Amino acid sequence: MEQEKQIEEAKRKNFWCEHFKALIPPSTCLTRQEKAQKASPLESIFACKDCKQGKEIKKLVEKAKKQHAILGTCISCGEFTLIKAKNLCTKCYYHFSKKAKKEDKNMEGNKNISDKNVEKLLYIDFTDFPELWDFLINTAKNEFRTPEMQVLYWVNEHAKYEEVEKIGGTD
Repeated sequence: MEQEKQIEEAKRKNFWCEHFKALIPPSTCLTRQEKAQKASPLESIFACKDCKQGKEIKKLVEKAKKQHAILGTCISCGEFTLIKAKNLCTKCYYHFSKKAKKEDKNMEGNKNISDKNVEKLLYIDFTDFPELWDFLINTAKNEFRTPEMQVLYWVNEHAKYEEVEKIGGTD
């Protein structure tokens, strides 16, 4: 199970290099491009010199640095590019957000979410926070709770604390 997670993580953070027929991180591609500039004629046969894909990766890395974004594989279209949010590229993110807005407009009236007959469900993606996930699982095991019940317990405790703060604080 852990190995499958590592494989999925590698697929998300790396791209398929056409030259080497392998998944490699962008940093490896950039390093190989730099070394190719200094390569001897014999080494240049296997070097990443003037690679079209490498040039695109270099542009993406520079763009990501400027925008303080991350590079990864979009979970919707599978393209290795800048990731906007929720592991989606910019195009897919805006596509799904427009689709969601259209669906909201098509719903009857202007009801609040509490008025709708909707199952109250919260989905939390811990993909980028593995330490937090491990903490949740370990705490839940120690407290003989499911992870879901542990989260509800924490929310309930926080709500109690907020109520005490409103009344007059703790001394």
